[in-house]
Amino acid sequence: DPYAGYEIRRETYNKKKKTYGSATVVASAGPCALTCSATNTVSKRGTYRYSVRAVNGTLAGAWKPGNDVTVR
Repeated sequence: DPYAGYEIRRETYNKKKKTYGSATVVASAGPCALTCSATNTVSKRGTYRYSVRAVNGTLAGAWKPGNDVTVR
């Protein structure tokens, strides 16, 4: 794995505007063999999008397309 680690970000869906808001990095993980995971709770119901990118020092890859999660 040529990367030192990964960052995971979360965006919150705004129902009124029908768009996702600003992104927040919610977790960082070190090098992973096959899978990476991070736990971060949300404080309210809604739809969130999570995406990931590889990082190595001050360099970072592009954010990979995210997955939507709905908390009811």
